[in-house]
Amino acid sequence: MVLLDVKNLTTHFFLKESRVRAVDDVCFTVEQGKTLGVAGESGCGKTTTALSIMRMLPPAGKIVKGEVMLEGVDLLKKSKEEMRQAKWKELSYVFQYAMNAFNPVMTVGEQIAEVIIEKEVSKSKSVKKEAWNKVKESFELVGLDPSRIKNYPHEFSGGMKQRAIIAMAMACDPKLLIADEPVTALDVIVEKKILKLLKEIQTSFNLGIIFITHDLSVIAESCDDVAIMYAGKMVEVGDAATIFHKGAHPYTRMLIRSFPSILGECERIEPISGLPPDLTNPPLGCRFHPRCPIATEECHEKIPPFEPYSSSKHHVACFHAGDSIL
Repeated sequence: MVLLDVKNLTTHFFLKESRVRAVDDVCFTVEQGKTLGVAGESGCGKTTTALSIMRMLPPAGKIVKGEVMLEGVDLLKKSKEEMRQAKWKELSYVFQYAMNAFNPVMTVGEQIAEVIIEKEVSKSKSVKKEAWNKVKESFELVGLDPSRIKNYPHEFSGGMKQRAIIAMAMACDPKLLIADEPVTALDVIVEKKILKLLKEIQTSFNLGIIFITHDLSVIAESCDDVAIMYAGKMVEVGDAATIFHKGAHPYTRMLIRSFPSILGECERIEPISGLPPDLTNPPLGCRFHPRCPIATEECHEKIPPFEPYSSSKHHVACFHAGDSIL
């Protein structure tokens, strides 16, 4: 069942003398109990897409058009107060660089309890007691000792802070979790434990997850579906096996080639030449054409439609999808 349906989401940043087209006509879905991995180079619009869904853009950012349907309700049509109430209860966010997200002068438990008191528990005299019981449950959920709820952030290791951030995100039992680079700066052992934890939580709560990362190996290991972004546009979406084994967009295949693999024979990594475009003045036609080895005149002049390719779930925005890039 589709939990989240994003249609033609377009977000721009209006600066003093220019406009940054950060997210442009982005479309994708997230199924209940499934994980969608969103990948692409830095600056391609992954985080801006997530912040648009949460309606947490900085002052210069504005959602120009689109729909963000969570269980059939358009989040973009909610009032500020309705959206404030929806955050953490219906959808929650694990922020990028989350290990530095805690207030250093408050205990970790206090900060999680604040969220619960505001969003979840009944307005009774025992509200604080209920909140602290929920904090303890949240700690147990993510594998932290409940006796540590009165500790300060500096008393937690990096992996423990990451677990605590996930505990905060799950404290009000949301239906959708957006995790923005949740394993960045963690060593590979802790990374594996965090990925395993997220999968266990997802199974227990039938949770939909959007997993944002530039690490393709993490996506291959932990995601059911994959969305590839380039220069603010979604260029390919499909299930993980299709994207990694039968990716049709030149950027998708070049991105995979540029990432080292421990399987098969040792091969030279092939970087993608050139740089992403300036989104204050993106190129006409396909935004990837200046770096694409198979671009034609049509690619320079027309925007390729984002349409089904090999199946109803597999969509590609390319006039030459599947053509050899050798």
